[in-house]
Amino acid sequence: MKTLKLPILFSILILFTSCPKDEELICGCTDDQACNYNPNADIDDGSCFLIYGCTDPLATNFDPIANCHDSNLCLYLKDNVMIEFYNHIDGTPLIFDSFTGYSDWFSTNSGQNFNILNLYYLITDIKLSDNNGNTLKTLSNFHFTSSDNENSNYLFIPGILSAGEYENLEFVFGLKSENNISNSFIDEDFHTQMFWPDFMGGGYHYMKLEGKFDNETSFYATHTGGLDGIDYSLSKSFPVNIISNEDGSTHNIRISMDINNWYSNPNNITINSDGIMGNAELQQKLKENGEYNVFNVQNMND
Repeated sequence: MKTLKLPILFSILILFTSCPKDEELICGCTDDQACNYNPNADIDDGSCFLIYGCTDPLATNFDPIANCHDSNLCLYLKDNVMIEFYNHIDGTPLIFDSFTGYSDWFSTNSGQNFNILNLYYLITDIKLSDNNGNTLKTLSNFHFTSSDNENSNYLFIPGILSAGEYENLEFVFGLKSENNISNSFIDEDFHTQMFWPDFMGGGYHYMKLEGKFDNETSFYATHTGGLDGIDYSLSKSFPVNIISNEDGSTHNIRISMDINNWYSNPNNITINSDGIMGNAELQQKLKENGEYNVFNVQNMND
């Protein structure tokens, strides 16, 4: 209640306090606890401001009674980030039939027909950086996308961005060697599904892409990972130019993956039933294709 009465008290003091017309005397606030304290004042004129608080109306703790602004007291809503993982084939969204579980049939650039039953992959080290490559904010250490769970196509990170500019989005497709260690994600739901055999190097799959090719009876399994401990992961960086005003806004980013491009550009890869997990040459070719034009990133707020 003392705080509420102070403005009234100040008003009364101002009414009854007048500054002498003596030019040698200086009137002002002589209270050294006030934010407008005047060390040169000879006479207190009742103008002291003593109610400290946040006077910025945009802050979550704006104090309409405060007359002394303290920027260190102000609290703001940090901005949110929503990432969508958009899987498509030459621009056609990947959609699964609710009855068969398969997608429609598609054709690779070389004319080979295929469809998709399962798509699982790991994206790690998701960060926002500046144009010099300096990390400004880590959004997520890892994210697992599964065709069995539509919600896994979205990653929402609340209250993550302070005010500022964030030029680029960086991520790793798969896991770098130093992070790709057996049982390091034993408590995650993808642990069993994505486990890479120890006799082939251990760790985890980067991706499992499975379905039919050529006809209804031929099945393929494009599995990528760190064969024999070799790092076939991909490090990608794309401009997003996010500006956070720290007002609680949500910045929407789309990471697109064109599945067809895993099999072309720069390497044309023929889909077949042979296992590729132990094929170092194919693992390298898939890595090169992934680096070329499998991924794209858009700032959906632009």
